[in-house]
Amino acid sequence: MARSKSKKVEEEEEYEVNEILDHKRKGKTMTYYVSWVGYDEEDNTWEPAANFHAPDKIEAYWDSLPESKQGDRPKGLGSGGGKRKRKEEEQEDEEDNDEEAAVKKVKKEKKSKKSVNGGAAKKKVKKAKEEQPEEEEEGEDEPIGFGEVDPDRELVEYDSVEIFSKESWEKEDVTIETVERDEDGSVRWNVVWEDGTASWIPGEILRTKCPQKIITFYEEHLKFRARKDEEEAQAGAEEEAEN
Repeated sequence: MARSKSKKVEEEEEYEVNEILDHKRKGKTMTYYVSWVGYDEEDNTWEPAANFHAPDKIEAYWDSLPESKQGDRPKGLGSGGGKRKRKEEEQEDEEDNDEEAAVKKVKKEKKSKKSVNGGAAKKKVKKAKEEQPEEEEEGEDEPIGFGEVDPDRELVEYDSVEIFSKESWEKEDVTIETVERDEDGSVRWNVVWEDGTASWIPGEILRTKCPQKIITFYEEHLKFRARKDEEEAQAGAEEEAEN
């Protein structure tokens, strides 16, 4: 019984592969010795792989061969040796599982450590904030500003002072004593003159006369907020000192 591809076409019949028994290579063509379902041993034929479709049978055939005969094994069927292949895959799976478990363990430890450290830092900051003295509430009707005004100092009209007409007061003996913001939002400055008298001057005028003196005044009176990491470090140092 010849079961070449041409005879299949002529008879329009299909044959089921029972088992692959042997193989041989002719150039680039792989040919298999095939036994057929429902036919005797004498009907076995040599068939090119393209003449039939039985990838599971071909795979089983190559897996049954020892490693020494795996040289002709088609690349698409793996490295050969069914038992050996399964064993290697099991080992690789075990290694992958071990590696995955190790990664999860490391992540869990990092997360736990981060939570503990984060909780300690928050606790220190909270304690530091609780220990800070409460600031006195300012009166709703009182002006907001820096510095204090000497109640005994004589107040004069600013436009009556001799140096008022000068373009700049930067080099004059003029001292800014305080600044206030009135209820209407306007800013006024209390300035002490060379003779010891003082005047309240609108902000728009003083900014044109001595802007550098204004900057210096702010720098001397502003309180700079500490960075978060500095607050945590200070809180930690205070807690250690208490212990």
